[in-house]
Amino acid sequence: ENIKYANLYTAKDDKLGWMTNSVTRPIMMDQLIEAVESKTVKINSKETLREIAMLVNENGKIGAPTGQHDDCAIAAAIGTQIILEHAEKVKIYQNINNAIRM
Repeated sequence: ENIKYANLYTAKDDKLGWMTNSVTRPIMMDQLIEAVESKTVKINSKETLREIAMLVNENGKIGAPTGQHDDCAIAAAIGTQIILEHAEKVKIYQNINNAIRM
């Protein structure tokens, strides 16, 4: 049920939320790791960085080791996917001088 939160992610098929499955999860986890290592994405949360640093590949599934958590890493991976999906539409530095108001 949509309880009218602002800014809910809507997929191209109008479904709410990011679809995480056996196809999308390895892609998003690989791209998160690449983005963090290349410093394309800056993560300020120590907990999220800790979770990302301890990710393991167990039979093709990248996630937390047994007994650990990866919720923050998964959230960061989903956020990174959404940024990548919309990167061409968002022109962060285009006309930045016009956007700065002093």
